[in-house]
Amino acid sequence: MFVLQVAEWRREAVELDTQKAQRLEKERQLHVQLLEERQRLKAMGSARRAAMRSEAAARAAREAELAAEEARRLAEERAREQRERVEMSLEEARERCVDDYWGLLTKWAYYRRLEEYKRKVWLARIADRRRRMIQVGNASADTDRETAKIRGEDLKEPWQRNWLEGTC
Repeated sequence: MFVLQVAEWRREAVELDTQKAQRLEKERQLHVQLLEERQRLKAMGSARRAAMRSEAAARAAREAELAAEEARRLAEERAREQRERVEMSLEEARERCVDDYWGLLTKWAYYRRLEEYKRKVWLARIADRRRRMIQVGNASADTDRETAKIRGEDLKEPWQRNWLEGTC
């Protein structure tokens, strides 16, 4: 009976050893699969990053190209505007020579003369207003004689004039 028990123990021990070996082999296979999956994901991530880097480099190159094109276009635009300004200035100078020859007023000369005319009208209005104020007695001129002259106080009838001082 003991021999049967030992044989049973031995069979169970072998069975436990084989189960343990199978479990360890299964764990080792899972670990290998896990490492392989991790390596595959790493390789895929590296490939994606490399693709993104190349795409970013291509995008940066396109943007640099577009920026260079924009800068060239703006430079051409500024050069064109400068040429047009010079041409317009020369045309204005030629036109002004013709206008001066024929005596025509240019726009700015017209504005200058108009402002001068307005200034003269304004000064005349101020002088007239001052004269009226002196006439009604609200103000006085610089001298008494001038004030009397403006107010008409120095006008005398012919018989009141001093004929010895001279003529009226």
